Parts: sequence; structure tokens; C-alpha cells
Amino acid sequence: MNLQLLRAYIAYCRKAKHRKGHGVHSPFMYELVRSVFFAKKERSEPENRCERIRTRLNVFCEKKSLQLVQVKEKNDLIFYTENCIALLAQPHENAELWEFLQENKGTKVTADCWKFGLAISATHLQKQAYVVKL
Repeated sequence: MNLQLLRAYIAYCRKAKHRKGHGVHSPFMYELVRSVFFAKKERSEPENRCERIRTRLNVFCEKKSLQLVQVKEKNDLIFYTENCIALLAQPHENAELWEFLQENKGTKVTADCWKFGLAISATHLQKQAYVVKL
């Protein structure tokens, strides 16, 4: 782990406080945190936590009529539109892309979960940034 990434991890640990939905006032984000990040593992779900969250996120998006876009580079943002959730793996290693996503005018809510980041574009949400401790 390089020094810059170590500093980012320490900053993440200091800011991360929305464990299991505590302190999340948006009903939409509370439901996302509780049903995607912290729901009990079912037998049919993958063992790998990131894969399990990705599977749950697909179900959540279908339920809420949202489109899930996996972002690996700026070209992938062509598909990032209204009523969309952008999923970025390793946002602190892709800091420039993560910052671009956070500052995008369509992005209303961001959730930094260290191993991945979510940028949500939905008209009914207010601008907010969450740092969720997994």
C-alpha cells in the first residue's frame, strides 16, 4: 500500500460513521444501506462480500427502477444518466474518476464504502455525501 493510499484509508476510517444505517436520514439511502450493505447473508448468496453486495445492488436497482452502471473509466459515464447508480470499484485508487463522479452535476448522493463507491443520480434526492463503514 503506498503512502497516499494509506492516508486516504486513515481519512476514510475517521469519517466513516454510517454503520448499519445509523445517522442516515434519507429514507432511500437508509433502505439502501440496510438492504444492500448490512442485510443478513442468505445461503444462496455468494461468500465474497463485494460480490454479495453487487448482487443485492442489482436487485435493489430493479426494485427501484434504477439503472446500474459499472464505471471503470470516464467513457463508461456515457451511460450514467438520470435515475442511475454508478458503481466504481476501488474509488481511492481511481481518485480522479471518483472525484469527477462526485462533482458531476447529475450526481445527487455518493456513498464511499472504501472498496467501492456509489454515485446516485435521482431527481427526488438532495445532494449528500455518505461515508459508510462496512
